[in-house]
Amino acid sequence: GLHPLRRPLLMDQTAMSTGHQPVEEDSSSESGYPTGAPRSWRRRRGLRCAGGTVVLGALLAAGLLLRSDGSGGGRIGALALRGTVELAAEGCKGSRAWCERGEVSLYCFSQIVAFSTEEELVKRQLEQHISIFACNGFDVTCADRRHLGSAKDGSDVYTLVNPATGKAELGDVSSGATTSSFLNVLIFMKAWDILIKRGKVWEHDWTVKADPDAVFFPPRLRHALRPHTGHSFPATYLLNCQEKKWQQDSVDGSGHYLFVPKLYGALEVYSAKSLGAYKDAHQRCLKSLPWKKWGEDLYMRKCMDLLGAQQLIDYRLMGDQRCVDNPPSSCADASRAGYHPYKQVYDWFKCWNQSMGVPVTPLDQTVPAKSGREAEPFGACGGAGKTQRPCPHRFHCHHASRWYWQCLLDKDSAMSV
Repeated sequence: GLHPLRRPLLMDQTAMSTGHQPVEEDSSSESGYPTGAPRSWRRRRGLRCAGGTVVLGALLAAGLLLRSDGSGGGRIGALALRGTVELAAEGCKGSRAWCERGEVSLYCFSQIVAFSTEEELVKRQLEQHISIFACNGFDVTCADRRHLGSAKDGSDVYTLVNPATGKAELGDVSSGATTSSFLNVLIFMKAWDILIKRGKVWEHDWTVKADPDAVFFPPRLRHALRPHTGHSFPATYLLNCQEKKWQQDSVDGSGHYLFVPKLYGALEVYSAKSLGAYKDAHQRCLKSLPWKKWGEDLYMRKCMDLLGAQQLIDYRLMGDQRCVDNPPSSCADASRAGYHPYKQVYDWFKCWNQSMGVPVTPLDQTVPAKSGREAEPFGACGGAGKTQRPCPHRFHCHHASRWYWQCLLDKDSAMSV
């Protein structure tokens, strides 16, 4: 049967530590196989990727899978992998990219706040086809439907509407639990539900949740995940931070430090099998875990552990300034799949350029931002401390930061509305 592996795996660090890094490749924005692929194509793919033994094994495994509600004699931690078993039964051990070219296929998404620096960041990332937009497939979720720009094929890119606006009650806000004092676990629960129902997660080997302010390099992540990709691997998710904790050994106060692996939500990575388990059995997590006191990343980690997913540990995957006990890193070392946090447009692209070895644009040459809260079209005002174009009548140019500005309604005008 399929059972959880108790020992976490340590990722091969050669991919992240050597100086030979893959360059940003020309990845299609939506290169996963279509959900309604023709039968003839499925047969060809099956002949190339697997034999009848794999198909038979997958079908037998499907018959042995235990129900998530515990019926049928199921043991705690058993995985329900309906979605991924269906893929295996078609004859392929992974995504189309993996079966046909041996390439790791990533599906990536970000959740953003409309009319914010997050929206500005993802628009700029989309313009350059970098960050999540360099993945094989991508989506952006938001409370509002927003037009973000154009994909490489010229098609318009809009956000997927995530209607969840509620907050879980205030709880544990220690490092790794949340990025703000108000926990956003409900919003991300809904985002996962939307993406899983949409179905694109099954077209790729791994799904990545990246915060907009994470400087993310998909080619580096593909390189690190390659040794752990394929249908023979168990349901897997990544832990990307180590926290140092004091362990007291005796009553006299003596003890030692130990390092505990954590999941920090700036970059979360899940295999298709692990999301298959989440799809079929996440109700167990909602019923069994005190998630209302957690952030989204802590909830996902505890849920994955409850469902029996394998932990894959890599402390060099992310350069996260919040994870102070990870090996030190900077954008210039070009060894990480991501760096966090860089919330302002200029700071984000400065880090990206440094990591790619591109000369950094001086501050006085920064291209003006394009977002605003009230003014349409975007870019009605801006510049490093000065207005380049006037705001509409009854609006003024507000500088939220040196490199982000927006036209806001004058107070007197707002009172008269």
